[in-house]
Amino acid sequence: MGLKNACFISYAHGEGQLMKRFSEEFNKALGDELEPYMDKKIYIDSQRLLPGYQYNKALARAICESVCMVAVIVPKYFEHDYCVKELATMEAIENDRRTCMTDDALGDRGLIIPVVLRGTGEYIPDKIKNNIHYSDVFVKFDTSFCNISRNRGFMIEIRKIAKLIFDIYNVLKSHEQIANKDCHGFEFPNFDIAEWKQKQITMSPFWGAK
Repeated sequence: MGLKNACFISYAHGEGQLMKRFSEEFNKALGDELEPYMDKKIYIDSQRLLPGYQYNKALARAICESVCMVAVIVPKYFEHDYCVKELATMEAIENDRRTCMTDDALGDRGLIIPVVLRGTGEYIPDKIKNNIHYSDVFVKFDTSFCNISRNRGFMIEIRKIAKLIFDIYNVLKSHEQIANKDCHGFEFPNFDIAEWKQKQITMSPFWGAK
C-alpha cells in the first residue's frame, strides 16, 4: 500500500557529529509532533552502509511510500549524487501525483520541504531561493545544544512542518490511485544527474495555501 511513511528525510551523510545529531534530533522532534496526527512513521536512511543492504531498491520504495520529503539542505547536499537522486525522484513522484488529481487539491503545496541547516545566499540554488519558501530556522542548530524539543523557535517550526505533512496526507489519501499505489516494484528513474543539477531544481512553494 502507498503512503506508508509520513515523510522521507533526505540528507547528506557524513562522519561528523553535526549531521548525525541534527538528523537524530530532527527525526525525533518531528516524529513526536506528528504522532497526534497520524500513526505513520518517518523514514530516515540509517542503514545504507550495512553489508547486504539493497539500498537502491529500499530507498526508491521508501520515497514512493512517503507522503512527502524533507530535504536537509547544506552546501554539499547537491554534490552527493544520492541526495540528488532522492530529490529528483520525489519531484517526479509529485508530478505523477498531481497528474492523478483532477481537482488540483494540493494547490501551491509541494511535496518537497527544504530545511536549511547550513549555507544561505549563494549556497542555495536560485530555483529554490526564487520559487520556494524554505525553512532556515535551523541554521542556529549546533552540537553545543542538541535538544531541538527544548528550543521554542525550533519547535514552532517543527509544528508548522508537521501540520503541513498532515494536510498533504489528507489530500493524497482521498485519491485512491495514490493512496493504494503498489511501490514494491518502484525504482529510481533514469536521468542525467549532471544535467539535472544544471537546472538547479524546480519546486513549488510548500508554505502556500490551497
